[in-house]
Amino acid sequence: MIAATSAKVGVIWDISWHRSIGRDTFWTPAHMAIYLGGALAGTACGWLALRTTFSGVGAERDAGVRFWGFRAPLGAWVCIWGALAMITSGPFDNWWHNAYGLDVKVLSPPHVILALGLWAIQLGALFLVLSVQNRAPEALRLYGVLAAYMIAILLQNVATIGIEQIGFANLAHNRLYYLVAAGAVPLLLVAAGRGVRLRWPATTAAAAYMAFSLLMIWVLQLFPATPKLAPVFNPVTHMVPPPFPLLLVPAGVAIDLLMHRVGTGRDWRLAALLGVAFFAVFFVTQWFFAEFLLTPHARNFFFGVDQWDYSSRVGPWRYRFWRSDVNPVTPRSLLVAALLAVVSARLAALPPIALVAAVHVGSPDTFFEGAAGPYTVRVIVRSPGVVPGLAQITVRVLAPKSVRRVLVLPVYWDPRTAAPPPPDIAARVPGDSTLYDAALWLMTGGSYSVQVTVEGDAGTGTALVPVMAVATRRLALQRSLGAGLLAFGVFLCVGAVALIGAAVRESGLEPGADPDRRRTGRARVAMGVSAAVIAAALLGGRAWWNAVDAAYRSGLYQPPHATATVRAEGGGHVLRLAIDDTSWTNPRRQWTPLVPDHGHLMHLFLVRDSTLGAFAHLHPLPLDSTTFDAAVPPLAAGRYRVYADIVHESGFAQTLVATVDLGTPTGTWRPSDPDDAWTGNGKGERGNVADLADGSTMIWDRSAAPIVVDQEAPLHFVVTDPRGRPATLEPYMGMAGHAMLTRTDGAVFVHLHPAGSVSLAALETFQLRQPGDTIRGALAKRLTTMPMGSGQRGAVRSGEVTFPYAFPQPGPYRIWVQVKRNGRILTGVFDANVGPAR
Repeated sequence: MIAATSAKVGVIWDISWHRSIGRDTFWTPAHMAIYLGGALAGTACGWLALRTTFSGVGAERDAGVRFWGFRAPLGAWVCIWGALAMITSGPFDNWWHNAYGLDVKVLSPPHVILALGLWAIQLGALFLVLSVQNRAPEALRLYGVLAAYMIAILLQNVATIGIEQIGFANLAHNRLYYLVAAGAVPLLLVAAGRGVRLRWPATTAAAAYMAFSLLMIWVLQLFPATPKLAPVFNPVTHMVPPPFPLLLVPAGVAIDLLMHRVGTGRDWRLAALLGVAFFAVFFVTQWFFAEFLLTPHARNFFFGVDQWDYSSRVGPWRYRFWRSDVNPVTPRSLLVAALLAVVSARLAALPPIALVAAVHVGSPDTFFEGAAGPYTVRVIVRSPGVVPGLAQITVRVLAPKSVRRVLVLPVYWDPRTAAPPPPDIAARVPGDSTLYDAALWLMTGGSYSVQVTVEGDAGTGTALVPVMAVATRRLALQRSLGAGLLAFGVFLCVGAVALIGAAVRESGLEPGADPDRRRTGRARVAMGVSAAVIAAALLGGRAWWNAVDAAYRSGLYQPPHATATVRAEGGGHVLRLAIDDTSWTNPRRQWTPLVPDHGHLMHLFLVRDSTLGAFAHLHPLPLDSTTFDAAVPPLAAGRYRVYADIVHESGFAQTLVATVDLGTPTGTWRPSDPDDAWTGNGKGERGNVADLADGSTMIWDRSAAPIVVDQEAPLHFVVTDPRGRPATLEPYMGMAGHAMLTRTDGAVFVHLHPAGSVSLAALETFQLRQPGDTIRGALAKRLTTMPMGSGQRGAVRSGEVTFPYAFPQPGPYRIWVQVKRNGRILTGVFDANVGPAR
């Protein structure tokens, strides 16, 4: 019973946690209470089974149920099964989150397994109490109260599972409310009336259910809470309590009165009386009591109503009945609900045992280096690959200044969302006083800015890091985990069938008596039926899992489709990139308008497909919102990969991908934009030195240490003039330099800046966004009229440029580094081999 109570408290607490705080981990107190219940039940009942089998007296062994050579009370076996189901759900749920993101719905396959485990330990506890009650007449009242309490816990389960149908008073004027309540509640109240040996068993169970609910309502309101996930529409200051419970005491009294008068038979006549009586009393009391709960008189600590979770946009809807117009209560629906109540009451009169029975081009991570006020920071945000998901963020303070703490906060792009939650405090990494680590939940797909605030002796400074939250991967189920889950699943299914057979065969037998042929036959039939039901449930679960997986795969991020073509014009060639994806061309498209990045709406890169021996960095001119043209430089003929970087008004940056075949160059190249540049240098430099077109030299300043996946790469370059002195670099599109790198197979392509992999335009959308920017295109128009962004303001006399980055995949790469010197854009070409993580 303690185990069942702990698990139920944990479930209610966990729901309140998600409604109040939002973010959690496996190790929250609520989760610990849930799994403590499973551990207590499994340990206690496992010990009981061993004690009964090996040291129990004859009466104890005779009263037990045989199961695989062991003996124990039926309730103990049910509890053990439930504990094993809960253990199975743990690693399954962890993998499920990693594969498909954080569950924003209560129902998922691992949660269903956990719920079955919870139900099992609670039913097992009820069976244990009932068996003791039936064998201990001297303590009849005590065990009767305990049995009624366990019925109350099961009623709590009904309220929890049906919270979206019968949880809130606002639902009490639509027919689904009464259909759900009539189908579930009479089953438990009538079962209490039949099995619990008290004068008023159904009333006691209903009262215990309401008392348990009220206690949770009152206690949870005493604990402060602050939302930790955005968006926050409702400022929550304390734990949001569960809804006020169903008013079941009058219905319980009606059931007890009828049973006192008519008796406890099993016929349909009694079931009809009990079902109709329950529904009549429940309908009248709940209909009018719900109206009271929506009045100001109920908005107090006692009733705990009018308290909504942090993500609710509170408004007049909370004082109205929901869906009463589209799903009204009609005489026909009342008749159906009454019939459901009759069937539910009849089920309670049965023997108790019947009731058990594409390639993602780009880098998945975000790299940023810049100023947070007086502090220079390098930030890496490791994408979870799923949405919702948990991103890992590391902050390194590069300047030798004293830092007290580092705060991080993800802020969604949409200005219509409410205030974000308070920031997280990043933990200092042991052994490195300059490195801080934190984990952030990204709950909605789209663009975020991660606010990094550094507090120290030099004051407080903040940096914004644009982050794209998209689902990019589908996690495979590891063989070891799959084998373990399969073994547990087989054990649970076979165990469930054997338990049902043992229960049907031996329940009701006198201690020490052997089951006769009739009981054995009934047990075999029950086992066959239960095996068929479990098989059907497994098939349904597999279909459910496949549906979730298919929906997830269809939602994996893919950039909009684009088509590249080349035409002859004016003695040269013109490349046209047309975005022809239906999601883009649809008038009701979801994409926000494009904004200029470094003064250009699009940065287009051409990479020769076979040899990587030719490269161009172009800036097409927009003809409309879907079509862009650029003059093609005199690149060698052949097939080229096309990569086009664009940034949306929301701050969302993406890279479009296409291919195009170029013919033999003709005529004179007239660049579409002064910042266009190309190189036909067909060789990369495996060493550290590349000769530039003006006679200067670019040196890759790196050690002999190998480059490894997911470790900071030494992308530091130095340009020297023909005399070997540091060259003065001019800003190229507002930056000291640009670097483009690709894996030879094209699986990775990234455009880097000295500030990292972040887009300057995305950064500006967050820096300049105003509360009034709710009209599509308002911010984009303002950004278009502004001068080129706040990048490199003056010349770089040291000739040095660094790009913070970590390679996401192993393999051979080619790197193009572009700088500007004496008004000329120069490109250095290097090759690198990236090894796997150690």
